Amino acid sequence: DGGVAKAMALIPRGDFVPEGQQSEAYLDCPLAIPQLGFNISAPHIHATCLEKLKLEPGHDFLDVGCGCGLVTCLGAYLVGKSGTSVGIEINSAALNVSRRNARTFRAKSQDFAREACEVSFEK
Repeated sequence: DGGVAKAMALIPRGDFVPEGQQSEAYLDCPLAIPQLGFNISAPHIHATCLEKLKLEPGHDFLDVGCGCGLVTCLGAYLVGKSGTSVGIEINSAALNVSRRNARTFRAKSQDFAREACEVSFEK
């Protein structure tokens, strides 16, 4: 799907991976984040799931177990300004990381800030 590929190119996994694990950020495999108690799924899993959802502008997207916030941000881009994207996470440390990652990425990427809806994260 062109939209998912574009979203994944715009929103790099490396921006959501802890600094000490950057060498693994672009491997197509799950990435354990033991210090925060979660895993980041392999990029092909993210792509497959997002493609199956067929997200379009105006849709609502819920990311359960949002971890680092990457998929929540991908969803925000795919549903656009007229949609909603919410990440749910029970792990407080991960929730803080996802919020920080989304804030940092929005400030860094003019394209994301212009085209994606606001993301919200809840426990």
